[in-house]
Amino acid sequence: MTCIEFELQAANIFTRNTVLGTGKVQLAMVRQRPNHTYVRKQIQLTLEHKLTSKLTVTVFCYGEGDKPPAPDDAQDNKEEVEAHLNDLTTAVIGDAGNKNQFNQFYHLFVQVHRAEHLGGGEKTYNPYVSVEFNGHELRSPAARDTHTLAFDEQFRIPVTTPLFQDSIVIRIWDSGKWMGDEIIVQGRLSFSLLRMHALAPKWFNFYGFKSDE
Repeated sequence: MTCIEFELQAANIFTRNTVLGTGKVQLAMVRQRPNHTYVRKQIQLTLEHKLTSKLTVTVFCYGEGDKPPAPDDAQDNKEEVEAHLNDLTTAVIGDAGNKNQFNQFYHLFVQVHRAEHLGGGEKTYNPYVSVEFNGHELRSPAARDTHTLAFDEQFRIPVTTPLFQDSIVIRIWDSGKWMGDEIIVQGRLSFSLLRMHALAPKWFNFYGFKSDE
């Protein structure tokens, strides 16, 4: 999916600027919102797969035939305002009736069963698996000296919608003792598809890459 990527840098006078973190917003998600806007929202920035800071952004995504942006479009959309007012009314009046809330809450479960022939089975690694989604990253303990193992790890990540990231990134790493950890293989799953249809256990072919490419 098409994304707009933000990069936060620290300005240096005599050397190259230092990257503090990057984050993405999916334009398809913005397009589906009322007024096609994403107004003054915080996105999580990461650097080398670690959480760094948050950046407040406003994004407009208009297509052919849409009205051009207006000053009112830079305000929170009507549905969000009504949801906040309903929450406040419930807290003050104590209304226990069912109300349509703007936010929906989920738990994303990712079960990693087994990996075979990592790196083509030509050498052994100290592998562990990580699952990254929506600013959260979870990792399994590292194994030792193998290219085939049963992880049998279940990862649970809390999710609040609407959100503007869709890719669930699964990586298998080689844990280094003295040097930094290196990625062996990685792949992606779509949260929007999994939310509609749970994925039964199945094999995936993950393809590695040379670190100098």
